[in-house]
Amino acid sequence: MSTQSQRSPTTEPMLVGPAVWAVRQPATFMLVQLVTALVVFVVTTGWLWLQTESVFQDRIVQALPQLAGSFIGGLVFVLALTFWLVHQQRERYRIACFRPFLGLLIVFALLHILLGQAWRASGAVLGAHVFPLLQQLQGYSLWAALYACLYSVTGAILSCGFPLWAVLRFARDRSLRLTADEPAPVGGRQIACAIALWVFAFYLKVAGALLVALPATDVGPDDWLYVFIFGLPLFAITWAAVQFRLPRDVARFMADRVLLTSAIIFLLWLGLVIASVMGVRLFGRGEPSDALVMLLYVLLMAAFWPLSRWSLRWCYPGVAHDR
Repeated sequence: MSTQSQRSPTTEPMLVGPAVWAVRQPATFMLVQLVTALVVFVVTTGWLWLQTESVFQDRIVQALPQLAGSFIGGLVFVLALTFWLVHQQRERYRIACFRPFLGLLIVFALLHILLGQAWRASGAVLGAHVFPLLQQLQGYSLWAALYACLYSVTGAILSCGFPLWAVLRFARDRSLRLTADEPAPVGGRQIACAIALWVFAFYLKVAGALLVALPATDVGPDDWLYVFIFGLPLFAITWAAVQFRLPRDVARFMADRVLLTSAIIFLLWLGLVIASVMGVRLFGRGEPSDALVMLLYVLLMAAFWPLSRWSLRWCYPGVAHDR
């Protein structure tokens, strides 16, 4: 019996191979997620601007960099979650091609919008009860930062992860599946992209929490965008370091190891950042010069190259090698 006739639940032949769908479908889900988030952000911000008086309109314009920076931080996290979850479900249930694909994209976008709006509406009510309690605690800014980070992550899981899992669960029995002995290779660049996205998402979450924890007088609206811009090199360096360490095709995506590798890379790098800051404060005289800050920034960004390669060797033994 041929491979195509063994497919379940349909015997319709595929026009492209599983390796091509492994690239196209996760990327398409990410694109839908990106477009949906941008539309919602523009519409809600524009509607708020139109519904307020001119004095408050000026304040919205001034706060736009902060709003954009906060939005980007959340967007990168949901993009990483979307890309990772599609690959995880595809590998776990040996899906060659999710179907009906267009319907899945439409339903996912609609559910993401509805659940996202519901979560934001509930967040206003929840915040009105939580923040008065946090203000009674010592170290209010730290607790507020932790709450903001937890609220953002929970919202991403409920408004993005849950609807995506639901539509993929619905499509599971309707999709083209691989046979037991049919390989399902994943490109090394797919794994590299997933790891780099998660590391970048972790960085933006921690940096955003730090901006919330700092006194308001020390944080300007533009600082939220600077966090994103200065973090772009870590995404590129991590992606390149992982991609050049992996072969062109990998037998499995191994979603759990993708998360583990990303966490190890970021935690090692965060340790270097803390050690650098402590070293400057202990041995420096007064405020560090701009030249020293720039040197530390370059060195810390460059550290992602060896950290990524070492972490990959630990988490993907027998797979990672130079090429």
